[in-house]
Amino acid sequence: MEKRGILWLIIITVVLQLGVYFLLNWQAGQLINPVIKTDKPYTIHADLRRAEHFAVSYNKKYLACLDQDQLTVIDLISNQVIYATTQTRQEASNEMVTANKIMGFRWLPDRNAMVYLAEGKNIGMVSLYSLDLSVSASSMVVQPKLDREISMDVRHIDQIEISTYTNNLVILYKDSKQASKLLKIDIMKTVNILSRPGEIISKIAVSNKYGTIYIDSRLGKTKSITSINGSTRTVLSTAAEESLLGCQNEKAYIGKFNDGENRQPFGTLSEIAVYQTSADGNSLAYQKTILWQGAIPFDSLKTNVMISTTGNIVLLHAGRLDVISANGTHRSLNLSGSTSENYQTAYIMPPSGDGYFELRTGKQNSVYYWRVCQFL
Repeated sequence: MEKRGILWLIIITVVLQLGVYFLLNWQAGQLINPVIKTDKPYTIHADLRRAEHFAVSYNKKYLACLDQDQLTVIDLISNQVIYATTQTRQEASNEMVTANKIMGFRWLPDRNAMVYLAEGKNIGMVSLYSLDLSVSASSMVVQPKLDREISMDVRHIDQIEISTYTNNLVILYKDSKQASKLLKIDIMKTVNILSRPGEIISKIAVSNKYGTIYIDSRLGKTKSITSINGSTRTVLSTAAEESLLGCQNEKAYIGKFNDGENRQPFGTLSEIAVYQTSADGNSLAYQKTILWQGAIPFDSLKTNVMISTTGNIVLLHAGRLDVISANGTHRSLNLSGSTSENYQTAYIMPPSGDGYFELRTGKQNSVYYWRVCQFL
């Protein structure tokens, strides 16, 4: 009897320990990747009809957008606006003041934090801010940090990319003369201009893990796709019909279009090639592999291309989702959302690439759905 009692005590202890383990694991999972139920409507009490450039944080917990040149951040757990730059409180005077124009923002690829750029108080200056939401917003005051003031002749920001492993911030912008400029800020906060005189850059991608920069550019009559690693440039392609789609770690993804350079803005994506360097990202030699061939309608102005962390190439259009998996399998899905006089529909792809948000923006409230499909 005594042995049986000890055995039962051991069993109960093990069960309790397992229960505590799974509970803590579940709670940690909620913090890292909160559960959003599929196809359930969630209401955001905010007018987002004029908002644009929607982007979701890496674990789908926050939604950010630009609304009339101001930044808005929404907590997708409470579905409340937790930060907006329309007004900020000055620490010295404790007064509310209107913020300067927000020129662009970017979520960090591996945490709930972002950087954004605002017009500086002085002409020719841009303010770089960081916003850390890695702590629950309910237990803190969301307060941006002014990292530095940058001397930039900037008229429009096209892209902001970040490599958190190397602490590099890369900005593609146009100056007051509409010339393309590529700027990099490194861990020592040294500012370097990487673009060459007369070089027109249409798109960039940055490897989060290795900091390699890929650019799609034209210099004179030559169009090329090039990798920049430190001070070394390596040309991957000079074909006029090829364009940079994105990158993931040591791989760059390049698309071929049947319509060549005359596809603006419409065309047909017919091939995707993967250019891969060594596993450490330091090799200057790239191996080219054809991943997929076929035909996908493509609008260079509206098609959103993303390379997910699992290696899927996701193309999100109005009314259609195309996914090319890491093994080259292509599947497509017609999206169910629509736009009416009462609301407008936007589709937003999270970095994980495991589904998409369907956001319907109305006059007083906005409603979103988390959609998934089997092949994501």
